[in-house]
Amino acid sequence: MGIVRLFAVSFVALILTTGTAYPSRLSIPEAEKQAQVMRDTAYAKAAELRELRKTLNSWWGAQETVNRLQALYYKIATIKYLAQLTFENENSSANAVYDSKHVEKQLLESMKHVAARIPVALASVKPTISHTELLRATDHWSWAKNYLIRAVRLQELVTANHKTNLYHQKISETVEDARIEEGWAHDEYVAMLGVLRYTDDISIDMGLYYSLQAADDYLAQVVRDEEERIEALKSAERNGADEVFNRYLVVLMKSFCRKDC
Repeated sequence: MGIVRLFAVSFVALILTTGTAYPSRLSIPEAEKQAQVMRDTAYAKAAELRELRKTLNSWWGAQETVNRLQALYYKIATIKYLAQLTFENENSSANAVYDSKHVEKQLLESMKHVAARIPVALASVKPTISHTELLRATDHWSWAKNYLIRAVRLQELVTANHKTNLYHQKISETVEDARIEEGWAHDEYVAMLGVLRYTDDISIDMGLYYSLQAADDYLAQVVRDEEERIEALKSAERNGADEVFNRYLVVLMKSFCRKDC
């Protein structure tokens, strides 16, 4: 009987180790290598982000600021020129001349205000580190907020003091342009804040921690899977051997029964 049981155990083990119930998977040594690759990649990424803070970049926002200021200047200049044509026209009414001269004078000040800003913006169009670009974006946002205040004040003056509505629409457009500029400048400021937060030590260290944790979790999962696979194999061997042995006993008993009968 001992030989029969030994045969049954060996037979079940052979089936379980060569069948498809437990397909081949990554071995623990291979998983250890993969986890180390994950760790090395995490350290390299952290070092790259720290280096990024010291890297000079040509920021898109710097040149775009110049372009937008120039566009503002020319739009104001167009309205000012139209106002000048109106008060120089002999056929214009006295009220139209009065309003046109007022608008022309106010818009000339606005043009000077924008024109003075353009060289400042141009000086920032050069490779800089991210912190310097944040300072530039912050400064332009501050300027844009003040410019919006000026535009709103001019609209209030035109609405309250003009004798005609010749410039109500045009001045409203300048206010809308100022709002758009302030909104864009704010978005640029927020975007640069995001860049700096992405590369500050706290964010980098946190990202490194989670990446290293992911590598450890990956390796631990492979080890657990392998341990469960081995335990399942042993359990199946035990259960399978007992089943084969029991079936053999049934056949053997039937054989003896037939002989005795």
